[in-house]
Amino acid sequence: MYMDGSTWIVTLPTEIMSSYVRPLLQHWDANLKLRAYRDGTLITQRLHFAPAPHPYRHVLGWYRICQELSKGKIQPWVVFDGRKRHIAKAREVQRRRADQNQLFNRSQVESERVKRLEFVNSFLEKLRELPHGKAEEISKVFPSLQIVSEDAKFKKAYDTLSSQASSTALEQVSQLEPGVSRAYIPTLQPLDATTESVDALSTTLYNVFENFRTSVTLLASRMFASVPPAAQKDPEASTEQDWMLTKAQSQLSVMERDLWFQMSSLSLDAVHQDPDHFKDIVARSSLLLDKSCKMSVSFKRRCNLPNTDTYNESKDIIRAMGVPIIDAPLETEGEGLASSIVLHGDADFVVSEDTDVLVYGAPLLRNLTSMHEPLEIICSQTIRQCLELDPVSFLDFALLLGTDFTQRIKNVGPARALQFVKRYGSIENAIQAEPKYPPRIPPREYLAEVNDARDLFKNLPHSPNLRLIEQPGRSDSAIAEVMTRYRLGRHLMKSPHWAYEDALAGNFFNDNPIAI
Repeated sequence: MYMDGSTWIVTLPTEIMSSYVRPLLQHWDANLKLRAYRDGTLITQRLHFAPAPHPYRHVLGWYRICQELSKGKIQPWVVFDGRKRHIAKAREVQRRRADQNQLFNRSQVESERVKRLEFVNSFLEKLRELPHGKAEEISKVFPSLQIVSEDAKFKKAYDTLSSQASSTALEQVSQLEPGVSRAYIPTLQPLDATTESVDALSTTLYNVFENFRTSVTLLASRMFASVPPAAQKDPEASTEQDWMLTKAQSQLSVMERDLWFQMSSLSLDAVHQDPDHFKDIVARSSLLLDKSCKMSVSFKRRCNLPNTDTYNESKDIIRAMGVPIIDAPLETEGEGLASSIVLHGDADFVVSEDTDVLVYGAPLLRNLTSMHEPLEIICSQTIRQCLELDPVSFLDFALLLGTDFTQRIKNVGPARALQFVKRYGSIENAIQAEPKYPPRIPPREYLAEVNDARDLFKNLPHSPNLRLIEQPGRSDSAIAEVMTRYRLGRHLMKSPHWAYEDALAGNFFNDNPIAI
């Protein structure tokens, strides 16, 4: 479901969900053989987008996951999506492409901000070192860095950005990228004794300021144009996806505007005679650059989509760890096939972050890729019983919240969706009876999506004959070869269960050890 699963699951009675802390995996009864089917595609994507610097973090992630499950006596299988996307998912694919384009635009905005702030930071760091005469010449540009009160166009644009700003959202981004720090920023080259170099520096500073001023006006106009008319009248009705910038980016724009305002009040006397005030401006500039760099890194990572190599690299380490892999045929969804295998009794639960698994009716284990969240095992049947819904009504309840095959209806959350299903009996009746909550697309098209989704969730993919699927044994030498190939060999030394002799048994250099 596209609505965050944790939001609506945790509001239900406690018996719906069993949460197990991660160490529990290491303490399963040795005689208990749990079998888990994992959504290989989605988990690989989660690992690929993780805030870690290593280019092969997905390989390392799979290595650690397989290690943990092995310690817990859990027998895993990994299911990957088919090579083609189901026709019913066409609109969802379009939505994801639109989201990706928006993400790219946001990344470009932040990259430009980083460039501006890099210059400002370097400029401020160098200012106190300049000879008095040159510093005095440069200080003449400071008053021109102020937004004049008569600039109504900028004021309106700034008000638009500031209305969407959120310091809380900005802090959350900083916390998500704790290990990211800005790269070394070279200080400005020593100035020549010529007046031209001073003039050039002053001109560059003013041009950077103009770049900020122009960007605010341009971004605000684009943001307003991209927001639905209803949200323009009532900002509370909009979501962050409706706006070109995130709330955290808008907050950075507010902070950058404050920085320029402070610089406009600078004077040469203030630089030398009020060092505390000047240090405060330098500290603000440095902090703003640091936050912008973290956000830029986050955007760039999310713009770098996983490709065929990403999945093949993941499969290399999965096979080496002795875990069987199932590639779903053609248009089959991985979570659908995994759910079918579990519901046919060949496994105990599906490991995924996609709550569509619950709509198929299989038990779901979540948060396996998170080292900070507790593992959650969620049973679809228990949810239905607590909600007092039969399978048909539960399916409509889930479709109203949004799935891979249906869009969520705006302003229809779990409570309202449950109310609609119980009161009207079906999505068709709810759409007709509640015109205040229309679908995002024409009702006829939306209901066609709903019917296609019903068929997909009701008709599970064919469960394969597992005896015909290759089941490779774990090979420490193969693990060593894969991890070394992807520059992850040092992580093997941290494992207390590593078989060093087996790992070194392979002849990776194809040489003759006795030929001297």
